[in-house]
Amino acid sequence: MNKLLYIFTILTFSVFNLFANPGVPPIQGEINNGDQPIPFATIQLKSTTIGSAADINGKFTLLDIPEGEHILVFQALGHMSKEVKVNLSYNNPLNLDITLEEDVLGLEQVVVTADKAKKRRIDASTIVNTMTPKQLTQVQAVTVCEGLNFTSGLRTENNCQNCGANAVRMNGMDGSYSQILINGRQIFSGLAGVYGLEIIPTNMIQQIEVVKGGGSALYGSNAIAGTINLITKEPTNNIFEASIQNGYIGLDKNPKSDLNINLNTTIVSEDKNTGIALYATNRNREGYDANGDTFTELSKIKNTTFGTNMYHRIGYRNKISLDYFHIVEERRGGDMLNSKEHEANITESANHNINTGAINFTRFIGENNGQLSIYASAQHVDRSTYYGARQYEDGFIFELPMNDPEQLSLGTPDMSSYGSTKDLSYSYGIQTKGGSGRHSYIAGIENIGSNMKDKKLGYTDSEGYHPDVIISDQTMNTLGIFGQYDYEMKKITISAGFRVDNYNITNKESGESNSDLSNTVFSPRLNFLYKPIKQLQVRSSFSTGFRAPQIFDEDLHIETAGNRKVIHKNGKGLKQESSNSYMLSLDYQGKVNNGNFEIMVEGFYTGLKDAFANENSEPNENGEVIYTRVNGGAACVNGISMDAKYFPSANWDIQFGFTSQKSEYDEMQDHGSKEYLRTPNNYGYFTFNTEPVKNFSISLNGTYTGSMQIQYFGNTINGELIDTDKFFDLGAKAEYILKLKKGFDLGINLGMKNIFNSYQDDFESGINRDPAYVYGPSLPRSIFFGIKIGNLL
Repeated sequence: MNKLLYIFTILTFSVFNLFANPGVPPIQGEINNGDQPIPFATIQLKSTTIGSAADINGKFTLLDIPEGEHILVFQALGHMSKEVKVNLSYNNPLNLDITLEEDVLGLEQVVVTADKAKKRRIDASTIVNTMTPKQLTQVQAVTVCEGLNFTSGLRTENNCQNCGANAVRMNGMDGSYSQILINGRQIFSGLAGVYGLEIIPTNMIQQIEVVKGGGSALYGSNAIAGTINLITKEPTNNIFEASIQNGYIGLDKNPKSDLNINLNTTIVSEDKNTGIALYATNRNREGYDANGDTFTELSKIKNTTFGTNMYHRIGYRNKISLDYFHIVEERRGGDMLNSKEHEANITESANHNINTGAINFTRFIGENNGQLSIYASAQHVDRSTYYGARQYEDGFIFELPMNDPEQLSLGTPDMSSYGSTKDLSYSYGIQTKGGSGRHSYIAGIENIGSNMKDKKLGYTDSEGYHPDVIISDQTMNTLGIFGQYDYEMKKITISAGFRVDNYNITNKESGESNSDLSNTVFSPRLNFLYKPIKQLQVRSSFSTGFRAPQIFDEDLHIETAGNRKVIHKNGKGLKQESSNSYMLSLDYQGKVNNGNFEIMVEGFYTGLKDAFANENSEPNENGEVIYTRVNGGAACVNGISMDAKYFPSANWDIQFGFTSQKSEYDEMQDHGSKEYLRTPNNYGYFTFNTEPVKNFSISLNGTYTGSMQIQYFGNTINGELIDTDKFFDLGAKAEYILKLKKGFDLGINLGMKNIFNSYQDDFESGINRDPAYVYGPSLPRSIFFGIKIGNLL
């Protein structure tokens, strides 16, 4: 009996204590900028998953904090972060009022792409250029491809009148030299890259980070020119936004519609342990014919995208996150866009069905932001294509209209040009980072692979049935080990890193010209950051990189004309291309009166060994020309970029960037030129934004494209080189935000692109035109107007 009474007493006191002691009281407070509250600022308990966000009035509450000493990190877009040390106990409730200073230059902006770890932009040993949703909106970028024109050293271009195959060039090197990342993972496949960043709508982007050069040591193959990291929307607080924008392309001649509808929302649980972001977009762009020959200069596009990013915190130290997006896109160019592909005179069409997903588990270790991450991601692309032209007798004289039934009956439809391609790319790995005091490190191992099968579909003609033909069946697997060590002194930070990659390429189709390939490549990297004074950062770096002799983006696009079809292939015995890159930059921040400014100058040099080049064959009896990729010897890319930002006040700012460079092979290539084609020596951009009255903003933006050499096959089988004109593309936008009530805003905007219609005026005409003879700005004079609603406009 006494024993039972003793147990009962213990249980009674335990229950009493449980209810009598409510635990550590919550941390409450307000976050402001000195004048007014900062809505939706974030609060994070350092080295844990615990966090919260302020409401629209800047008020915040942080629950379930363990007793003891902690560091709270307060952050808000456009403001400097602040760390506050607190000591929590049962008898010490805290009420904090936090004031954050403005960071108009973005020096405190957190970036991850430089070293695969989160750092303040000003502390990264490599320069990281960023673009935010606000900047993408100001320059009226519908897709990521349009927005990248406003980053120094980058230029995007349309490479085909028929289907709009596009590419981004970084420091003068074409798209296959750049690594495209999705949330830091290398899963953007070569197949998806054919139409590249024009597939990705800007409304799914939280931030774009660009590192030029030196990315190969941590990111592996194809990062010779640099990396572009697309970070998708993340849930931090409860927000929503919906918009509709319609545009008319080519105001001067037969304008065509470009309609975009976007939806975004993020939802976070009350305890902040779970969050989900949802986004969706629908785009419908009509095909545009600039010169009235019935063939498109801009392809017709229908794009539907939806996706999500979600997380769940497990205890104080663990977090699991998932992201997924699905893209269905149909694009078609040529003529007779509403007919079946083989019934038109020319059709280049590509229908994509893309699924991309990733899972990431993170555990915080220790008290110095140590982390262990385990991740896996994959992208599957299912693409159906048609690249073909109706065949007419030699010397046939065409008459408009091209869709005349009598004229069409004299040509033979090409049933052999339907194709199907499937590609699965994936990556998985483990990464750890940590450090103490002046020392920090990051290390990991990852496996990256792809399986791609490309084939022509079977068809029936007057000769009977022709079965499917496998064009390419290639698998690639790369096992990589990487590491980096940072030592931080008072004014100098030294970063030494490396990556070892073992790649294996297997070509299953015996008819392919190159055999299986494998190799192990060691890629070192060395960076210095020197801060002689607070306002100045001097950076230098050396890195090596390589491109494996795999199938690249441009290999999967076929240029089609009535008398010529260009097919890309890898040559027999193609060796990997390797590089040595050097960079030196000066970054200075200062004040003029009350205004802030930043000037950055960056010099770059990349030497290429066994550089890839093309050898062009003579047309065969079917008019097919083979562009064979071979090792063209050595090449050199070097130049200088300059960026400048000036923020005189909170009401206006101006930014510009300019790049001057030279890209050459050591030996003469086709047409007797050493220069990289489609690469201007000079190009740049500017943006200007002002808010003359409250809630009303005006934005100006422009891009400059210097003269460049481009191949032209319109008047001769062998072709010739043309020096293009220079272009200046000026755009403008005005927007008014109507504050209907607290937490609900209405925005109305109107804008124009290419105001002076600085646009190519010598497009090829007719069925036998050279569709690759396209250059300069991607859009003629065009107007756009839109409406959006949301709670944080």
